[in-house]
Amino acid sequence: MLPLEYVRAMQDLLGDQWPAYEAAMARMPVTGLRINEKRMTREAFLKKRPFPVQISPLCSQGVVVTQPGIKCGAHPYHEAGVYYVQEPSAMSAPQHLNVQNGEKVLDLCAAPGGKSSQLCAAAGPDGFFVCNEIHPGRAAILNENMERMGLGHALILNETPQRLAARFPSFFNKILVDAPCSGEGMFRKDPATIAQWSPDAVRVCHERQVDILAQAAVMLAPGGRLLYCTCTFNTLENEGTLEAFLKTHPDFTLLQQHRLYPFDCCGEGHFIALLARDGISRPISAPFLGNSRNSALDGLVQKSLGFSRLAQFGRYTCAVSPLLPDLKGLKVVRPGLQLFEDGKTPHPAHALAMWLTPDQALAHVELNEDQARRYLRGEAIEYDAPSGWALACYDGCPLGWVKSVPGRLQNHRPKGLRRS
Repeated sequence: MLPLEYVRAMQDLLGDQWPAYEAAMARMPVTGLRINEKRMTREAFLKKRPFPVQISPLCSQGVVVTQPGIKCGAHPYHEAGVYYVQEPSAMSAPQHLNVQNGEKVLDLCAAPGGKSSQLCAAAGPDGFFVCNEIHPGRAAILNENMERMGLGHALILNETPQRLAARFPSFFNKILVDAPCSGEGMFRKDPATIAQWSPDAVRVCHERQVDILAQAAVMLAPGGRLLYCTCTFNTLENEGTLEAFLKTHPDFTLLQQHRLYPFDCCGEGHFIALLARDGISRPISAPFLGNSRNSALDGLVQKSLGFSRLAQFGRYTCAVSPLLPDLKGLKVVRPGLQLFEDGKTPHPAHALAMWLTPDQALAHVELNEDQARRYLRGEAIEYDAPSGWALACYDGCPLGWVKSVPGRLQNHRPKGLRRS
């Protein structure tokens, strides 16, 4: 049951639309998938159609699952990064930022990674993409999701907005603040969130949002764009937060503002606002890819990836952006694309496998659905292939590394990612 104070506030906000909202809340929540075009187009996915879906009008890569109870995360396509299970109205938000290839982009409150993976794909490997999450456990989930979607080139941080603002003043062309909120748009999808709602929680979220936006403003370059969004409906966390921010930041202008409700969209609802900072925007960044080669990498990759900088991070050799600043003192989850795990014999990183396409790998093996499911559980697979490392694929999409020995494939999928 919805809290009485929340019902009264929503009745005041919606007026004659309240009955439509009340009826929508009695219906089943909507499950959406955003197709990862690094793997396949939405048109190709619709032809394969592993379960009933229809096109989402809210996102050019989105589909809506039309059969209740489908476990989309259990299909090999999910682990291959073919799609991200994402609420439809949430996937509509990043499109308003209009990220271009080569831009410097920050997702300040990024976990679990739905919007980050969308923006990172738009910025491309020629850009410089940073995603940050303040909570360590959620930062680890963010890292896994970005890796699964084949976006290993992102810089992933586990920092406070204040510390980032001190390190990246006037740096980014585009910034997303998908702000922590009271989650009123989650009530239908996750009824447990209802018990966490209160007017005090709304006020606390509002104060936090104003502070986060202030730190984001420090990091936005002149002429840049800032996208603010929440999955809540109250005016204090939405219009109220923007009003408080704009009063203290006269160099920002509100360009557009959108509200989505579960009764007027195929989703749970969202608030989306786009702001611009005064000034002339900078040119997009220099290309991420250069001409250097790595002999160990060439032993696994048909075509050199040509990364311009290699860096050591923990036990991994990584490819990093030439725009990467000094990260000393920051909590770094991953500085870029992990290539190899160090040791007597270089061990290829799982992130590299998920970055590659089959034609880039020196060798790859194509698994059927049964073999793919067994591989995801961590099992060895009976298979005749030339000896050595190979990229295991399902329907042309990477799942991870195998090492072929006579008659079978040794499973090298990381143990923490294997299914029970």
